[in-house]
Amino acid sequence: MTIRLVCTWPGDGILLWPVPARADFAAWRSEQAAATLAETKWTQLVWNSERADFDVETAENIDREPTWPKESFEPLLKLGFADRIVDNKDHYYVRRLRGVID
Repeated sequence: MTIRLVCTWPGDGILLWPVPARADFAAWRSEQAAATLAETKWTQLVWNSERADFDVETAENIDREPTWPKESFEPLLKLGFADRIVDNKDHYYVRRLRGVID
């Protein structure tokens, strides 16, 4: 996965979007195409259940630029993954999987 910073419309929400790095499936290729298009245009990504793939389109009638956060990407990444990084065998999640929760 490649983590991308996304500004949503309406509302100027900010989120981290995990875009698949591999292109093994049509939907993954569509997400990659949407991520590339979204670098220059407001982009709409909608699931199409008939094709089992995303429809990728330029969003219509949005005449303003995204409002990006003042923080750089790294602090936002740390905030987004706070307490969710499994980095050792004593991590709560690993202990839970092993059935040895304190």
